[in-house]
Amino acid sequence: MRDRPLLALAALAFGLAAAPVAAQKEKRPDISGFRFVTGPKGERPHVPGLNAALLLTDEQKEKLDLARQETIGSEAVVSAARKVKGDPNATDAERQTARKLSEEAQGQYDRRVAEILTPAQKELVQRFQVLYGQAREAVAAGYGPRLTAAKGNEAETARLRTEAQNALKADFTRRVSEIMTPEQRAAFERAAAEEKQREAAPKAKG
Repeated sequence: MRDRPLLALAALAFGLAAAPVAAQKEKRPDISGFRFVTGPKGERPHVPGLNAALLLTDEQKEKLDLARQETIGSEAVVSAARKVKGDPNATDAERQTARKLSEEAQGQYDRRVAEILTPAQKELVQRFQVLYGQAREAVAAGYGPRLTAAKGNEAETARLRTEAQNALKADFTRRVSEIMTPEQRAAFERAAAEEKQREAAPKAKG
């Protein structure tokens, strides 16, 4: 009988201690939109769920989120870009300043990412980049002649470009999936499904 109050206090203490932990889990940074792969022309392709294949730890996710906030996502960089983009009267000097600020922030961000990722994770990103280049070449070979033939026809050109982008995304997704381990593929597929579900949610409400 004497043990019951102690057990009750222990249960209460555990509950109070668990509450902040649960809150922290809910506030884990979302890095699904981060883009680690860089294309041949500097483009950064996005494939839903791809980042999950890196099997990042919670600590790494927090560091990556902070790195972006302090570099490419900083108020100074975002404000400068927004100002020149939304102002048709922005001077060349203002545009150059915004571009320089963005490039410097991107360089700082890339260096911090390299410090956060493990050698194995960086190697996987490099393999993804090679596969993206291969997918890009394959799609360009198939759509290049068709785009050339459609020159002058804006509607057909726009349609082909959209089709080519979708084909590139599908080909790249197939290629990266083939080199993943079972654990990486499971994480990738699960994260991709969750990300697509989040994207579809606003449309369903509307």
